[in-house]
Parts: sequence; structure tokens; C-alpha cells
Amino acid sequence: MTSPGNFVYINRCRPDNENATTITPRSLGWPLPADRKEEFQDRFAGDLMLEAVSPLLQKLEGNFVGGFNEICQELDDYSFRFYLSHVLGWPTDVIDFVETVTSQTNQFSLSVTEIVMEYVDFSTKEWSTIANGMSRLPLAMADFIGYNNITLDARVNGIRNEGDGKVTASVVSRDGPIEATFDKLIMAIPPSALRMIAERPAWSEKKELAIRSIHFESLFKMGLRFKTRFWERVGEIPCCGGQSTTDLPIRWIVYPSNGIGDDGPGVLLVYSWMTDADAWLPLTSEERRNLALANLAEIYNGLTDTKDGSVVDVYDLIMDTSDAAWSARNSTGDAMFLPGQFLSRFEAARQPEGNIYFAGEHLSYHHTWIAGALESAWMTVSDIVGPTAQLGPLELGAPVDVDPMDDIEDSPRSDDLDTVSDDSATLIDARGWGQVSSVGELEEAIGFNTQWSADTGSLSMTSTPLLYPLGHGVRLGVELRMRTLFGSVGQI
Repeated sequence: MTSPGNFVYINRCRPDNENATTITPRSLGWPLPADRKEEFQDRFAGDLMLEAVSPLLQKLEGNFVGGFNEICQELDDYSFRFYLSHVLGWPTDVIDFVETVTSQTNQFSLSVTEIVMEYVDFSTKEWSTIANGMSRLPLAMADFIGYNNITLDARVNGIRNEGDGKVTASVVSRDGPIEATFDKLIMAIPPSALRMIAERPAWSEKKELAIRSIHFESLFKMGLRFKTRFWERVGEIPCCGGQSTTDLPIRWIVYPSNGIGDDGPGVLLVYSWMTDADAWLPLTSEERRNLALANLAEIYNGLTDTKDGSVVDVYDLIMDTSDAAWSARNSTGDAMFLPGQFLSRFEAARQPEGNIYFAGEHLSYHHTWIAGALESAWMTVSDIVGPTAQLGPLELGAPVDVDPMDDIEDSPRSDDLDTVSDDSATLIDARGWGQVSSVGELEEAIGFNTQWSADTGSLSMTSTPLLYPLGHGVRLGVELRMRTLFGSVGQI
């Protein structure tokens, strides 16, 4: 997650000739207890963190599920801070140092299991994306599903079980109230949104407790567009990708990896989680913009642009900003489990209730990530189609080197397909509904293939994991919160 030139700016201190991976308590003047100072003052924050989690990471090697369950049984009831203090014997000052430099404020109050999984995800060496934007994945899916099968700007305000085992969803849309009955319904929305559906069945006590208590944390992100990519043109080693760490309200400065070295405008991101993100919520959008610029000015103003010799002034260079305070919406950010929640809430939260199923990143091992949402979709659809269905990729091969939206205009739509053949697949999209299509055509359209690792329980980001042969016409409802939306209704 770091690149050459990334730095740490904490307590108004930016150590000379130090990057984000070589920060020590000594370099920041961080206070340490006298009797442990010699032991810790020259230790890198990243090395200390790795030392703390390494014994737990070893449990995940070879048998991810078995190792994960072992960690849960032994340590999930502990916060990571308690683990560092009472199991490893670290002083509080050292714990605070490592949390400040490598994590978010108060993140070590989360469960040991949560922190270990976050470490696994952030330590991934190879990252994949979709050319020209991740939004092309749902757009490609929507093309196959058929836009007439997707209802947007709709709020799901009721769910009821019917006597024949089917499920009816009640929706308020721009065109008025809608009711639709399905064989099965997937609730792909956060627990807080699920809880606020006015009329729904009373589920098991453990399910209801999970819906009420699964812990989500705040997130705040702002994109700032500047006239130049000045961060790539200041200092001895410029920032070309990666992220820098501060203890200012902006907390993290993220340098997007696209467009590095280009002339003309560029975008910086500032990103905060948890307690750091909460502080942004009461501010207006103008106040948030002004504060973000003030923080960046503290770091960058007055530095010399090595390309044109100008003096950096972020107030002069700013063009536009856009931000998202997810916690101001009822999804409340992303899942970050408190001590004991993987052990006592996770399985209950993901179990179906009759013909009502549940999905989302909070119901995966990989919280906060698209990969986690895909993993949860994989598990949920496997629950629907049954254990005898083929859940692996229908075709394997090297990723197709095409633009993700190539041939989309010529792809088959629902009106063109009358039968389900043995070599067809149903794509279940969290925004809408299934659509029969050729697996090869779908892979070519989206531009990547499926890769699932049973050993690690992880889903590669170079994957299309929502392909399953159903073989029968099934009326399926999927409810998802997109942007400010609460649900979608459609059918196959």
C-alpha cells in the first residue's frame, strides 16, 4: 500500500529521509516507558505489526477455513489491543504508536480476527481492476440482465412470506407502489437498512440479534482535483502512487495510480475511517472542503514544484472536490466486527430464513472489499442452487485481454433468449436479476475470468464469480441498496 516517497506526518513532525515503512518511535519523538524504551525505540511500526500477526497468519496457511476457525475459537473474544497488551505484553505507548502509524484511530478495539483479516487483505501484493472503471462490471451485468428487469430509485418497505412458501416484496418507486412475488428473495443490503424495513417477518432470535448488533464503522473519503499533479513533483522522492499517513483530520492521503507522470490535472484522495471519519459528519460540504485543503496546505504549501519551479499553493491549484460520508446514510460505512462477533454473529447473520437469503460484504471473510461482496454472493447463490450444483468456473483460461465493454452492444438480451441450455449460466446480479447468456460471451464482455482458491477461502479480484447453472426458470428477487436507493425489483 506504500510507494517510494510516501511519508508520515504525525504531531506536526515529518522525519527527514524517512518513508512510511521506516518510521520508529525515536524518529517521531514518541514517548515510551523508560523500562521498555531500549526494546522498542528503534523498531519500525510495520515490523512490529507483522511480528504481532505472523503467528496468526501461519494458522491460515494451507487450510484457510480451519485456521480461521481456530483463530476465532482462541482469540475472537479479544480486542486486538487486549491481545497486544495481555498476550504479547506490549506497553500501551507502543500499541498507540503502531495503531497511529499503521491503522485507524481506535481500530485496535476491533476483534483479533477482524484485524488479522484486514492485514491479509491489505497485504495483497497484486491488485487487479477493470479498465476505465469498476462501474463497468455492473453495467456489463445490467446489459445481460436487461435494463427492463431492474427498478431503480425504489425503497423496499415490506417483505412477507406467502402460504405456498414464496416471498412478496413491497416497493415504493417513482411510479408508485409495486408488489412482486418470488420463489426466493436475496437481501443484499446492510443490516441497518434491513432493520429499517417497516414490515417484515420476525426471524430467529439469533438472526434478529445479528441484525441489531453487527458492527459497522464510519467511512469518509474526498477526492480533490488539482490543476497539476504537484505531489509527483516536490521533494527528493515524489509520491507516485501509494498513500501517506498523517494524524490530521484527513488521516490518509491516497495517490491514485492511474495517470502517474501525466501533465495537466490530477486527483488526490483523502480517506479516514472509524473515529477519524466521525469527526467529519457534522460539517457542511464547504466546511469539509476547507478543512481538507487546510490540512494539505500544512503539508505541501511552500514546497517547490521541480518541473516548473513554481511554489505550491493548494488553494490556487484546486479545481473541484467531491466527497462521500457513507456514515450519514443508513448503511453506516463498512463492517468491522467487535470482539466475539465473528464467533457469535457471523453464521447467524448469513443463514437464510425460509426462502429469504442474505448477502453482502459483512457476510464474508473479507470485510469492506468488493472481493468480500463477491465472496458472499458466491456463498449465497450456492445455498440457493444446492450442494450438487457446479459452483466452480464454467470455463477456465487466461484472462481475456479486451476492453470490459467491448461487444456489449451486440450481447444477447432477455428478449433474444427463449430457452436455457446445458451450457448456459444464470448471472445473479446484486442490482437486479438473472439473465441467460453464453459464459464465453460474458467473460469476453467483462474481460476477466473466475479464479477461486479453496485453500485460502479467497476470491481473486480477476474473477466473475456470479455464474451458476440453474437449468430451470426461477423467479428470484434481489434487493440491494445502491447510492441512496434501498431496493430493486425484477425477475427471471
